[in-house]
Amino acid sequence: MPERRPYGLWESPITPAALAGGLRLRGPSWDSDGRTLGWFEGRGDRGVVVAAGFGGDGNAIRDISSDHAVRAGVGYGGGDSSLAHGAAWFVGHDSQRIYCQSLDGSPARPITPPVCGL
Repeated sequence: MPERRPYGLWESPITPAALAGGLRLRGPSWDSDGRTLGWFEGRGDRGVVVAAGFGGDGNAIRDISSDHAVRAGVGYGGGDSSLAHGAAWFVGHDSQRIYCQSLDGSPARPITPPVCGL
């Protein structure tokens, strides 16, 4: 027979280490084409933008920003990434610049100038 414990004091198979090391998903959004879904994945100390096409053209789930760690330095409002007009827009963690990268996989290009001191 299971041991009775007060609410919240039972053992759990979910450990703090498992939570800290797990995949975090945030900000799902549709591209303006209505066929591509994108989201932000936190992978340990690194974030990436991921997209999946649903237009029947065989596009698989793919990392869009794999050459950049995605994370904004401001922790309130807005977000780290978005999709629009066939492109992913995101903040590069190291430079804090905004980048635009086509969903076709071409390289990201910076949209904003370098920030002083970064």
